[in-house]
Amino acid sequence: MKSKTKHLYTLIFLFSLSIIFFCNACNESGFAREIPKEVDLSKASLPEVIINQVSADKIVGNSVDLGCFIKSDGGARVIKSGICWDIQSNPTIEGGNLTTNGPIIGQIPGFISGLEYNAKYYARAYAINPKGISYSEVVSFTTEKKQEEKIFFDDFNRMTLGSIWKIYFGQFQIENNILRANSSGHLLYENEEAQIFSGDGHFFKLETDFQITLVSDYTFAGVIFNAKNANEFYVLRINGSGMLQFLATNDGGQNWPGIFVITNTGLVGKNTYHLQIISEIPGQFDVTIKRGEQVLFNEKMIDPEARFNGGYAGYYSLAEYSLYDNFSLLIK
Repeated sequence: MKSKTKHLYTLIFLFSLSIIFFCNACNESGFAREIPKEVDLSKASLPEVIINQVSADKIVGNSVDLGCFIKSDGGARVIKSGICWDIQSNPTIEGGNLTTNGPIIGQIPGFISGLEYNAKYYARAYAINPKGISYSEVVSFTTEKKQEEKIFFDDFNRMTLGSIWKIYFGQFQIENNILRANSSGHLLYENEEAQIFSGDGHFFKLETDFQITLVSDYTFAGVIFNAKNANEFYVLRINGSGMLQFLATNDGGQNWPGIFVITNTGLVGKNTYHLQIISEIPGQFDVTIKRGEQVLFNEKMIDPEARFNGGYAGYYSLAEYSLYDNFSLLIK
């Protein structure tokens, strides 16, 4: 009896050892995993690292997104990798400007920010395994110029429009230090430095005072923005009964293939309003209309196609009863 009991305990012990061995050979999900083998460093070599040439769309402001990856670990585990850069043509990790990643194989994270504006840099990827360090070839790139804010303002306190304002259709004139539309038409503020862009660190804020001198469904005052030329632009316009429209045209306002917003604001004519349009993303515009300090209208307006970016700002009139003053354009 004692012999049989001792034999049973022996079987239980051996079974327990097999369970422990099996668990040690499994990963966390319970599936068998390969037990690492020691690397024969005599057969290993340095890693192979590749970096792509830098295209312009990978540079935004003072940051860059580099494409680089470890093609081969050289037969030994990569223990550290990253990117190093410098204003000198042969950057190394000793220079101090570097990113650091742990053991990886494949793509190396390549985003670098906080660089100097308008500066030329040299960069290369690196990888380290037990055999040593290897570098990719060197690539160069130049960060963008810092976008400074510029302000353009016109209060029309003079006799004539001057050469910056170009009338493409209709009749406009300055009268009592206010710009008056004497017919349907549009004009653009064609200052080369005042082109308005959105996105990639650019934005614009367009402001103006306007008035429609009668209550009417058929008289519109409006602003033009992102005008690529005299025919292709956005218009935000409002009539004397308070109907607001956000539109896009390809033929100077003869037709409106883009109709994005039509809404009744209740802002009727014979009042002076202040309009503000802000855009940081192509095709998206934050529109605010005030009377004095009171906000009467505030809404985001979107062109899903973002068909126009860049270009000039200006004024739009349908019929002859609109007035404009204090044109202001802030760009970055």
